[in-house]
Amino acid sequence: MIPMPGKTRIVSSLAVLCFVCGSSVLGQDTHWSESLALTYDNGLGDTMPYRLFVPPDYDAERAYPLVVFLHGAGERGTNNTSQVAVHIGNLINATQSPQYTSFLVAPQTQSGWGSSLSVSLVAGILTEIEENYSIDAARLYITGLSMGGFGTFDQLYHYPERFAAAAPLSGGVSAGFADEVAAVIKDIPIWVQHGAVDSAVSVSLSQNIVNALWDIGASPLYTEYPTMGHNIWTFVYGDRDNTLYPWMFSQSLDGLLLEPMLHGLPSPPDFNGDSRVDLKDLTSFIEHWGQDEPAFDMVPMPAGDGIVDELDLEALMHFWLRDVNDPTLVTHWALDETAGDIASDSSGESDGLLVGDPVWNDAGGMVDGALEFDGVDDHILTAGVLNPAHGPLSVLAWIKGGAPGQAIFSQQQGVAWLGIDPSHGALQTELKPTRGGSPLVSDVVVTDGQWHRVACTWDESARRLYVDDVLVAEDVPASIPGYTGGMYIGCGANKAPGTFFSGLIDDVRIYNRVIKP
Repeated sequence: MIPMPGKTRIVSSLAVLCFVCGSSVLGQDTHWSESLALTYDNGLGDTMPYRLFVPPDYDAERAYPLVVFLHGAGERGTNNTSQVAVHIGNLINATQSPQYTSFLVAPQTQSGWGSSLSVSLVAGILTEIEENYSIDAARLYITGLSMGGFGTFDQLYHYPERFAAAAPLSGGVSAGFADEVAAVIKDIPIWVQHGAVDSAVSVSLSQNIVNALWDIGASPLYTEYPTMGHNIWTFVYGDRDNTLYPWMFSQSLDGLLLEPMLHGLPSPPDFNGDSRVDLKDLTSFIEHWGQDEPAFDMVPMPAGDGIVDELDLEALMHFWLRDVNDPTLVTHWALDETAGDIASDSSGESDGLLVGDPVWNDAGGMVDGALEFDGVDDHILTAGVLNPAHGPLSVLAWIKGGAPGQAIFSQQQGVAWLGIDPSHGALQTELKPTRGGSPLVSDVVVTDGQWHRVACTWDESARRLYVDDVLVAEDVPASIPGYTGGMYIGCGANKAPGTFFSGLIDDVRIYNRVIKP
């Protein structure tokens, strides 16, 4: 367990996000009918139906988080079905998934959530569940949509000590009441989300409470979707960018929890892209200690806390000396085969076809074997694996040999992502802006007959070249053009004479993120 960093647990400025709708990424679907249909009775003649999802393989010796969901106005009633039969399939899947196994309770109200009776009946339901099941009292989370978004704030206002985190959607607080509510709930981690063009519930109601919280020094998260209306919950609960659930389940009244946050990391802390977290990664990490460097400021979710510190170090050490399975590694041609005309892609489906007569050198590579090219017509042909215009990328390879003007890695009908400049034998890349611009050329010669690890990375902030894990050239380009052709290892984009590589190439990798060699 991680100590609480000061008064607040997550700090973030206004985020404007919009992502594509899709199915849940959390695995097997759980149908709402697999829940228990129960009714709470307060002993005074007042009742409230609710649905309870019990974790698969429930173990009474283990304490589980409890997620509370409050439905919208359209699901009011007493049938104890409507509140779970629509809208929250993704939330159900998340709470029943191996990553975030928890209880999920969905009460149903006939009227609304704001009355003192409704507030107390929901509280009674939670107490009843805690009495009957093994619940971690420090990990109660509440979320709701539309009317349930308002109800989420009602519960927080009346029971601020009970909840470890809250995620109200398309709700809010009236302007006249926002300051009072903010004063009560200011220490609770809250992620408010709303569509900017919501015609059913004005986005200003979410802005009221967020601004009131900011005004008193609290740090709520706020996401406002600029093109979306009232129904944002399918997107939000789908959590396609893998931020909501790692953030929520890492919150605890006892302090932040590391393990749920690790599920939200877009990539493991393999900063140099060698599929292992080791001393090289730790060295890079230490070089950025105390800095605001997003690549190393991994936790807390969703976007770090603005400083590389002990919290990030603990996350890194969780992976220490592990071989990692990195989802951002798009392709990896290890080139360790000993025979045949296929170069296998161990991270995707882009096996390469050997063209000409390159020779397998099973003992002469930097990482096990390598492939030797003759500089005449030898190369590897693969399918297209990445359009460079679609986002960040990194391409890395080990090379030994080569000559001025030759290419290491190219894209058909495109350019050489990694190549050697024709004048001095230095590393260069031809990835450049659509209009104008020029190749980025380093001053470091790589044709000296020694092994060198060469890399090119690109994102909106910079175009960079590395030799032997050292930054050797950098600039800030405009957007680069899109190419969809196949890839060449060992020759130029158009297979022109003089672009075929002469020497050894080993361990070629492409990532859809920026690597920090």
